[in-house]
Amino acid sequence: MANKHIRPEKIIHSAGKVDVRNCRACDRVFDYPGYGPQVCPECLKTEEEQFEIVRSYLESHPRATLVQTTNDTGVSLRKLQAWLREERLSYATSKGSGFTCDLCGVPIVAGRLCPKCAGRLANPERSKRTLKGNSSREETE
Repeated sequence: MANKHIRPEKIIHSAGKVDVRNCRACDRVFDYPGYGPQVCPECLKTEEEQFEIVRSYLESHPRATLVQTTNDTGVSLRKLQAWLREERLSYATSKGSGFTCDLCGVPIVAGRLCPKCAGRLANPERSKRTLKGNSSREETE
């Protein structure tokens, strides 16, 4: 039986190059397609099943917190937080998620930025005009 914990960089098959990696969840070797999460198909299937359990739970318990969701579904807090950061999940209120905007610190329901900061980053010229407008008002006051 082959050692499932080998860490080859790349193996070349007769059909061409294949990127072989170890699954980040179970450490099994698998053929990585070059995109997507670096987990084997079995672990990916398990993760999707867990996601559906959480999604269904949140539909029937929209005011649940992260801790309640973890306790009631058995899905790890770390996994829930990753899905929130990826914006695959969101909570009904910012209190439920426990996340804050990376830039200004205001509570948010998912992702990394509040809508205001995300808008500023999406349109930096508008932000510059707003900032210039505020500074000129301060100078005149």
